[in-house]
Amino acid sequence: IMDARLQSTQAACNAVAGNADVAAAYARRKAQVQEEHAEMQRLEDELKGNEEQFRKVNQSLQKELEVIAKQISAKLEKKQKLHRSCGEEVEKMKAEIARLQAAVLAREQKFQQEAQECDAETAKLEEKKEELVNSQLSAVAHAEHARSGKLHALAGRIAPA
Repeated sequence: IMDARLQSTQAACNAVAGNADVAAAYARRKAQVQEEHAEMQRLEDELKGNEEQFRKVNQSLQKELEVIAKQISAKLEKKQKLHRSCGEEVEKMKAEIARLQAAVLAREQKFQQEAQECDAETAKLEEKKEELVNSQLSAVAHAEHARSGKLHALAGRIAPA
């Protein structure tokens, strides 16, 4: 590409000026082209350096991104496991609570039944006690009456002198 430019420049210079002017114009244009070429070379080297630097930075960032993505994935997996585990544990606890509530209800019902049975037995015993007390009072009253009758009869036989 550079040689083609130089040749076209040289042909143009030959057509416009004489040999001396052509040589001077050619030399100037050649120096200018060489300077442009050197500038393009510097720019290309700088771009290659920038590209290499970008590639290194990008590679480093990509590695960090992969590490973070793995960490995020691990945390999400842990959260899912915790959620499942917690759900299972909560369900077990709910079942245990229901079992305990049923046991408490059954125990309360049994207690109430036993308390009612005790009340019924106590009432029967109170009735029997009352009957026995009445029988005892009646026997005592009967015995007292008989004794009193005997004492009166005895007193009537023993006369005061």
